[in-house]
Amino acid sequence: MKTLISIICFTVISSWATAAAQDVVKVAPQSFKVLLNNAHVRVLDASIKPRQKIPMLARPNRVLYAITPGTVKLTGSDGKTATQTRKAGEVWWRDADSIAVENTGKKEIHTLVVELKK
Repeated sequence: MKTLISIICFTVISSWATAAAQDVVKVAPQSFKVLLNNAHVRVLDASIKPRQKIPMLARPNRVLYAITPGTVKLTGSDGKTATQTRKAGEVWWRDADSIAVENTGKKEIHTLVVELKK
């Protein structure tokens, strides 16, 4: 019984540490700035330089708004890649997922990200 409780405690603590480590603001603070954080949403200002890569991270449901145009390569946790080109002013939805992002364009990409907490 003590072993089972120890395993459960270790799993819970590891999950918390992994979640904290996967915070995009902590992993790439040069690219992501928190503008608003409350019980309902976290709003991020994201700027990704040309050829810059953001590592694979678990991300919540979110709405994104392209402030500048750009093209990115997205790599999912399954290894599949997709290229997305967005125009300035475009808005889109992404379900919670784990992805790596690379700016494949020649200009910095500036995006507003609204992460949903509920």
